[in-house]
Amino acid sequence: MKLDLEALSPPKRLAVAYTPRTIRANFALLLLFDSRLGEIVQRTSEPLIGQMRLAWWRDVLAKPAKDRPSGEPLIALLNDVDAPVVHEAMLHILSGWEELIAAEHWEEMILRRHATYRATGLFESYAKLSAAIGDNETIIETGARWALTDCLHYCATQEQYEAVKKWSLEPKKIQLVRELRPLSILARSSAGNICGFSLLWHALTGR
Repeated sequence: MKLDLEALSPPKRLAVAYTPRTIRANFALLLLFDSRLGEIVQRTSEPLIGQMRLAWWRDVLAKPAKDRPSGEPLIALLNDVDAPVVHEAMLHILSGWEELIAAEHWEEMILRRHATYRATGLFESYAKLSAAIGDNETIIETGARWALTDCLHYCATQEQYEAVKKWSLEPKKIQLVRELRPLSILARSSAGNICGFSLLWHALTGR
């Protein structure tokens, strides 16, 4: 099916554009799913309601494709690309957002677990999908740094924003292998002072 990437930020759309065609739909699904769950957390004023909405997705992922609800574009895309790596990745992403929806206060350990779950679901899973050779610890560390910075976009209150900002880590200049270029695009985008041209130049050259 045709990918609708309008829900993604420009850096995420750029990362998808530089993803090999053979796994582009898989990675796009993971980013779209991650963004959807982030929006649920951001828009939830009653934690119990938010937990129920995330539990609905966990129930969807537990069902075979033929038993999943119809009419939801993300589910249709999931059914198209359903693969063990993607399914496992979505569960990690879901666990990451569940950490926040259930927390009264976003404390350091909660945010660290959130970031690691999302780094595993997005960055480590991309490396598996692309069969790229790289240091797994570095990949997850890079992803966790990105995840915390990205989480700033999904804060509903000033308290949440300040908590994420407090525990966010400065992006490290880590050189990932060329096959992981979409991940380095995301990592570079988390640096607050990078402009669109610089990010595009990095996408083109790796510099």
